[in-house]
Amino acid sequence: SDASLSDEEKVRILKKENSRLRQECNKANVECERLGKRLAYLINADRADKSEMERLTGILDEKRREERVSKSRNKALEEQLRRLTSQFDDLKFKVAEADSMSAPLSFRAPRKS
Repeated sequence: SDASLSDEEKVRILKKENSRLRQECNKANVECERLGKRLAYLINADRADKSEMERLTGILDEKRREERVSKSRNKALEEQLRRLTSQFDDLKFKVAEADSMSAPLSFRAPRKS
């Protein structure tokens, strides 16, 4: 069928096909640019997410360290409180004992007659 077409018709058909292919190519380039931008955005978002995750992990680790230190301090303070309470009870007992021994007879509870 090509043999029956004149050279001008062949050129016109080829130009038309060339124009159509150029349009498709332009559309494909626009889509490629759009996808490239989207990919760059996703890569940056992923980096930002990883960076945020690392930051939050650091904060969490720090809070866990603080909690361990706090628990350790708390145990030490509880132990100190137990010792001081025990010492206080001993002193209270000794003072009461000393008071009862040193009180003159006239200050002791009067007898009922």
